[in-house]
Amino acid sequence: MKKQSVYNQPIIFFRIAWMENYNGVTSNDIPKGAGSYVTENKNGGEVYNFTNRNGMYYGFVRIQGDKTINLTKLGASKYDTEINGVTVVFFAKNPIDGGQWIVGWYKNATIFKDLQFLKKKDKNNWYTYLASCTIKNGKLLNINERNWEVEGAGQMNIWYPNKYLTKVQMDSLKEYIETGKMPERKNKPRISGGGGWMKDVELRKQIEVAAMERVVDYFSNKGFNCEYVHKENKGWDIEISKGNKLYQVEVKGTQHDFSTVELTPNEYKMMMAKKKTYRVCIVSHAINAQKQTLDTFHYNGEFWVNDLGLKLNLSVIKSAKLSLL
Repeated sequence: MKKQSVYNQPIIFFRIAWMENYNGVTSNDIPKGAGSYVTENKNGGEVYNFTNRNGMYYGFVRIQGDKTINLTKLGASKYDTEINGVTVVFFAKNPIDGGQWIVGWYKNATIFKDLQFLKKKDKNNWYTYLASCTIKNGKLLNINERNWEVEGAGQMNIWYPNKYLTKVQMDSLKEYIETGKMPERKNKPRISGGGGWMKDVELRKQIEVAAMERVVDYFSNKGFNCEYVHKENKGWDIEISKGNKLYQVEVKGTQHDFSTVELTPNEYKMMMAKKKTYRVCIVSHAINAQKQTLDTFHYNGEFWVNDLGLKLNLSVIKSAKLSLL
């Protein structure tokens, strides 16, 4: 009997080219970031990985060195040529932002040791595959949903995560695939004020929301009362207080490692005017639950530093407004 839950299934990762739809190559959807063949030909077997063919998905991944898939790592015997009840996770390199991200998956899939051929080619000469599943068991994430970064895979096209991830990480991954939702943080704090900000969440970038929540979680766990004030144009995003102490917190989020962020003229002005109580909080990998980190910088009388003593380099820039005469 086939396994139905991803919690009980072995998992294999396929590294493929980055596309939006994987429903064939179009002028607006050209595969990128998967080796010289894809770069030169602007095509590849994976471009149809989420194309509906009579209620089925047929997935392809290019295996380096003409090797085969090692099914024994998925629980098969050395004599098996295929195995059922496997979860296939497709990941690809984002050609704009960098990093490798989960783009979709097949649950309860069949994996083949060797390349398979469909009985009938389609009009685009597509007919090879290494995995298959029913449409209902497949999931393609849209661009904005691709928030889970894959670490440790390097440039390997076939990757077995249980070899590199801890049990906690594997459990979190399985929950994500089973539910289709990023893991929620526990013990969310109660926040005073800011109701209008919460109503505007859907209009804001996910990275900004995640960064704000991380900062509020951090200070709430330290016993501070937190209030969103960014809509008041004060020059900071959150006010935190404990007893008679009040601090101004500016929040910046990044998708990858922190290298540079920018302050508005008003934010920079307030940062300089309220050095003793102003805090700059930078959340790196804001939308990656596994890698998300927070750096809080304060003024030590000479430099802006974090708890590890790392210093911020401040480069003042000028800007201008342009309009027609």
